[in-house]
Amino acid sequence: AQGEAKSICFASVSGGTGASTLAVSASKYLAAKGKKVLYFSLDDFADPGLYFSGEGTECLSDIIFALKSKKANWHLKLKSIVRRDESGVYFFAQAHTDLDMRELNGEDKKTLINELVSSGDYDYVVLDSRLSLDKELLNLYNEFSSIVLVCDGTDVSVSKLKRAYGSIQIIS
Repeated sequence: AQGEAKSICFASVSGGTGASTLAVSASKYLAAKGKKVLYFSLDDFADPGLYFSGEGTECLSDIIFALKSKKANWHLKLKSIVRRDESGVYFFAQAHTDLDMRELNGEDKKTLINELVSSGDYDYVVLDSRLSLDKELLNLYNEFSSIVLVCDGTDVSVSKLKRAYGSIQIIS
């Protein structure tokens, strides 16, 4: 992969709608088509190990620590920690504790996503995230080539999605 990766964010306003399943499936599909794909989740309780497996001892907590400590070579950690599933999808193992994810502020997330997208290491970066109207996540969504809003068709999910979409239109 050379140049900037295409970035796709899969997001849902309701839990249990299948956003993670779609993000994982899209990642595996693109990898099967010969694309170099990184799956990344910003969910506090994410466990990519439920979908992928790969060799390695370090995890997302190590990236968070390197980023937060402002080490000049923190981006090199991304290359050394990433794991590869047998499907061809690249991913980071879950953080040691879910609280580690809470250490990332909006600017940290933006820096991390920008580094992954601009590194030239991937054709696609697929983000699995919740949809939120908080300023930090709204700013992060602007970094993506595409955003896929996921809804399971239930009345509750459709209602929440309509309200969120209406709010996003007002903010935009």
